[in-house]
Amino acid sequence: VGKAGLFEWNEGAPTVVELFDKHTLQLAAAVEMPTRFSCYHHVSAAEDDDGTLTLVVEAHNGARVEVEKAMADMYSAWFTPELECSLWRVRIDLRAPGGPAVLESRVLEGGGRATELPCTNERHVGWRTRYAYCNALGANCGCLQDVEKVDLDADGATVDRWSPGDGRYCGEAVFVPRTPPVLPGAPPDPAAEDDGWLLAYVYDSEAHASELVVLDARALSAGPRWRVRLPGHVPPSFHGCWVAS
Repeated sequence: VGKAGLFEWNEGAPTVVELFDKHTLQLAAAVEMPTRFSCYHHVSAAEDDDGTLTLVVEAHNGARVEVEKAMADMYSAWFTPELECSLWRVRIDLRAPGGPAVLESRVLEGGGRATELPCTNERHVGWRTRYAYCNALGANCGCLQDVEKVDLDADGATVDRWSPGDGRYCGEAVFVPRTPPVLPGAPPDPAAEDDGWLLAYVYDSEAHASELVVLDARALSAGPRWRVRLPGHVPPSFHGCWVAS
């Protein structure tokens, strides 16, 4: 698959969730899923007090081979919902008598448009996470364009959205907490999970220019609170991080 041909996708093989001990990095369990799916990006994973592991990913809506073909020339490809993703949740009972058992593996039905490139408040990594911020497929442009806030507790329902407008494309956002950091190992405050800012590049195809926008994670539809015009354009892309000074 892909120009380099470094691997081959086996459509008939099962999807397996592998669990590793985070201290030793040794494989602790491999759990086969009842329904096959593939993904690039994980949204969140956390273990509850009762030993239930909840994993949320952005699962491809269509065949992985077709996704790889489109990604091989992503700036020329026309992305349809089948080439993008939907939120998918897996729940595994880690304390089942016969070993880890799948309790749930399904798409979250609350979402609207196809999405990809999720981000969350990184203070909640390894803890229960309610909100994710995803790029949504544009209505008429064949690519990711908008940023959506989804509620994982409401089956992935979209609770807020911002669109940069026709001919403008928002890249993957980075969440920046507004509140002071918590102590290492301390649980994050659920009430402050969405108290922060989203930073994202926006590319304007008509002006061939880019800007950095800052959105309030609690009020996406209000639009950018600040815009920083950049001296050069940044092609639509993905992945970044925030490092506090």
